[in-house]
Amino acid sequence: MHKKNIGITWQLSEYFGWGIFGLNIVKNMIKSDRIRPELLYLGGHELSKKAIDPIREVINSASLRLPEYQKIIANKKQLLIKNIDVLHAFGNDFTSAYELPPIIGNRNFGFIFYEQTNFSTKGMQRGRSLNAILAGSSWNAKQLKSIGFENTFFVMQGVDKEKFFPLPKEKYKDKFVIFSGGKLEFRKGQDIVLTAFKEFNKKHPDSLLITCWGNKWPTISADMANSPHKVTLPKIVGNKIDINFWSQENGLPIDACIHHEFIPNHDLNDLYRNIDVGLFPNRAEGGTNLVAMELMCAGVPCVISNNTGHQDIITNDNSYVLNSQKFYTNSNMSGWGESSVEEIIEQLEIAYSDTQKRKDLGNNARKYISLFSWQNQTQQLTNVIESYV
Repeated sequence: MHKKNIGITWQLSEYFGWGIFGLNIVKNMIKSDRIRPELLYLGGHELSKKAIDPIREVINSASLRLPEYQKIIANKKQLLIKNIDVLHAFGNDFTSAYELPPIIGNRNFGFIFYEQTNFSTKGMQRGRSLNAILAGSSWNAKQLKSIGFENTFFVMQGVDKEKFFPLPKEKYKDKFVIFSGGKLEFRKGQDIVLTAFKEFNKKHPDSLLITCWGNKWPTISADMANSPHKVTLPKIVGNKIDINFWSQENGLPIDACIHHEFIPNHDLNDLYRNIDVGLFPNRAEGGTNLVAMELMCAGVPCVISNNTGHQDIITNDNSYVLNSQKFYTNSNMSGWGESSVEEIIEQLEIAYSDTQKRKDLGNNARKYISLFSWQNQTQQLTNVIESYV
């Protein structure tokens, strides 16, 4: 059977959302009898040998082709490959790493996660140049359709059920452990986490906050200046955010927190087994919050904001839902929500005191989120590309 070639244009990685997304769809495209993935990212990938092994054939094929592509692009600025459909990565305003996509295909599809809800004229033009758009949340898809992009399809991210699964607690058995993940920035709400945990820890000194807040683009953390919680701005040292200093400067006891910068995706379940509850008061998610999904798949319930992309993964039966949302009136932040610190503390109190409910929510979280395996979600993605004319 002839296989359809689909090009993936962004970096694969084990350390950030887009990279993990790309790695998993490539792994599952390889298993298809109808699809052949091709890597078209012109730089290097951030992958361990363990991550490379399942896709080694695709990596090797790209290493042979890309040098020639780079020579052509250096002269022409853009390369058209006629025998391939290309999937491009987009963020706010249909922007990508390039002003002009260096490689385009016979047909071009865009996968988008965005949080800023205004689009420029150029952004609209970039969106209209695509054969179809795949949006990472129903919130994104609904908004895009409302401004005229009828060729938009909602395709959710997936989870690796074999990598993320419940295990008995190995460490911190005498602690109530709260986990917060995601790159440090205003949108992710780490200022809310610090403010709520500081109060909770005063009452429960046996509580411990573990974070994974590393940010490959540390300067964007300066938008914490917009926080209503009077936190200081994160300090950047040597192109890294000093998260230990930031948390202590904002009143958290040094022994109440453990901060990780980056952990490879394949090692995260060893951390998640020791977590009692996740905390995600994110103000906006263009996707469905891959970190929260993986934590839920590991059987850990989350205290999580009821806004934007989160609404695709939460129910009252699988999460401690933060329903008290003060929605932003800025037209560029339509749908963003500000979670209540008081409600967060209330939900943490319930999680702390009612272990049976915590267990039940965790079991339900795993059952629900397991429906969205990477195999299923990759199939949805490729179905759109194969069927769209």
